[in-house]
Amino acid sequence: NSSGTSATSIFNATSLQIKTVAVNSSLLNASSSRLVFSPLQSNFSLPPSSIKPTGSQFSVLFSMFRDDRFFPLPSNATVSVVTPVVDVTLSGASLNGSFQFVFVPTTFSSSTPYRCAYWTGSGWASTGMTSSVTATGVTCTSVHLTNFAVIVDSSSSGVTSGTHGTALSIITLIGCGLSIVGLLLTVLVHSYFAQLRSSVPSKLLLNLCAALLLALVFFILASQVGKDGAACKVWAIGLQYFFLAAIAWMVVEGVNMHAIIVIVLGLRMGLRLRLYHIAAWGIPAVIVGVTIAICGPSVYGGSSEF
Repeated sequence: NSSGTSATSIFNATSLQIKTVAVNSSLLNASSSRLVFSPLQSNFSLPPSSIKPTGSQFSVLFSMFRDDRFFPLPSNATVSVVTPVVDVTLSGASLNGSFQFVFVPTTFSSSTPYRCAYWTGSGWASTGMTSSVTATGVTCTSVHLTNFAVIVDSSSSGVTSGTHGTALSIITLIGCGLSIVGLLLTVLVHSYFAQLRSSVPSKLLLNLCAALLLALVFFILASQVGKDGAACKVWAIGLQYFFLAAIAWMVVEGVNMHAIIVIVLGLRMGLRLRLYHIAAWGIPAVIVGVTIAICGPSVYGGSSEF
């Protein structure tokens, strides 16, 4: 440290580090030394020109929190903190202009859309800050002092938008398209050859394939419409119903196998098939109807879970 400054490490632990620096204001401009704090994955440096003392002496308090457990976010938040949180506080002085600091995320990648942010008391914001991602870390510039960290917003990150989003959409469409072709061939072959659809397991397989086929068709069509409007709600309701129906037909296949192997004797085949159809196509319809009756159509589409 330069003359007129003294640093004191009050607390140093794995999850929290605190450092205070007391400075004689009269010697501040004469000193070319910066006030530096370099805890885990970050480097804070306050040049003398960025500090405006209001008295004969001032102090700087640096605090580093290893994670963001003291900065809780809602469960549905799309923001995640990828660096320790560092707080910088001036006592007896104010910030004169801006200052820069550097963060290095745990799993750093220069292609990730990192963003410098500060804690507002209820969330992270970047207003008034600039971010610059280099080959060695994330350089942040701020005009005020508070709790700082680097965040990644998953709702706008490159994983779900831009080139990556286009690639994921293409892969999804190809996979669903191949599944639809396979399911359609299965239905056509079993429908054309009478001997293939004569047994109960074959009839159950046909219904399962039909439910999955319609579910995938609704899935592809739903991805092409907007998130609002009546059309979106119709596709969302169809998606829920046909995927529930597909699950129901899987359960029916298991029940039928149990009936064949374990029970052996039981209900007549025709009656059993009718019960299977009523259960596998009817129960999902009841679930969808109850959902609409209790929650209303507004739960489908838009920014809701469906």
